Amino acid sequence: MYILTFSFAAVSPGMYEVYADEYSSYVGKLNVSAYSDNLKTFYGEKPVAGRTVSAKLSMFDMGENIKIGDKVYRVESTLAENASENIMVYCDSKDAAIKYGLKTEKVYRKSPSERTAAKKDSTSNSKKSSQETKKTAQKSKSGSEKETSGSKSVSTHISGKSLGKFQITAYCNCPICSGQFAGKATSSGVMPKEGRTIAVDPSVISIGSKVVIDGVTYTAEDTGSGIYGNRIDIYFTDHAQAQSYGLKTKEVFAAQ
Repeated sequence: MYILTFSFAAVSPGMYEVYADEYSSYVGKLNVSAYSDNLKTFYGEKPVAGRTVSAKLSMFDMGENIKIGDKVYRVESTLAENASENIMVYCDSKDAAIKYGLKTEKVYRKSPSERTAAKKDSTSNSKKSSQETKKTAQKSKSGSEKETSGSKSVSTHISGKSLGKFQITAYCNCPICSGQFAGKATSSGVMPKEGRTIAVDPSVISIGSKVVIDGVTYTAEDTGSGIYGNRIDIYFTDHAQAQSYGLKTKEVFAAQ
């Protein structure tokens, strides 16, 4: 019998070096860059340098701790699936982000059993910490709905043909959500607009088609590498609103 000891050396608030092989699952060599936009995280909090990273959710779980090189970070925001990077580390200044540059780093994660336990804790904490953010988002959404009331569907729209159940997420036009396409027009050539624009898989919903989700009529104007099959991304102007929307399953109807 032996005792495995762990040794941590503080580097800066929220960041620490790992000397023991706690993170035993090797993910691979991934492209890692940095950002400094002070946008709220998925949890409705300000990002913390040395702790916060944005990552592709096709690779990592929200709230998961991952080891990049010899430092451990926490996934607190999403990264666009079409981004050239797999992970973006938050820095507290633009100069620091530029200095970080683009690197190829060895990335590790905990074992599957440890990740499952951590994910349960993260989900529980997420519900508590994002409660106020959701309330704020709901108020903002209510105001947005008033502005876009002309685009809302009526009961006749709901009676349109059901397209089936879709997984619904949200995005905005910032570098975290839209990667290299941040600030640019949609795939259809128009600028995205809250209450109107959605990203779809063109093989499922044709570009230009109008669909009804929760009584609101949207137009399929955008696409994304992570949007395929029965998956829709709703556009929001505000990053915090997009983050707090989460992942939902909704029945989608063709607008009449």
